[in-house]
Amino acid sequence: GKNDEALVEYVTALDMARGSSLESIARGSLVRIYEKLGKYAEAMEHVNWFLTGNITQPGRERYTEIRNRLLKQIGESSAKDSAKNANE
Repeated sequence: GKNDEALVEYVTALDMARGSSLESIARGSLVRIYEKLGKYAEAMEHVNWFLTGNITQPGRERYTEIRNRLLKQIGESSAKDSAKNANE
């Protein structure tokens, strides 16, 4: 679908932007698309990049909120997987 196509484009953009001022834009876009696709661990990789010194306030607060939301989603996904496996 369109989200999958967008993902390919954003990954390509990140590859081209690494080390430049555009890297944060590409990573921010990847966070959003991975979250839409339910790929929370992949989104978290980029959130952690921001939170390990690659962003200033108030962006840090925003990405901390996103991190917390992703952790909740990851926890819920893990619980669903555990319940599914228990029923098999």
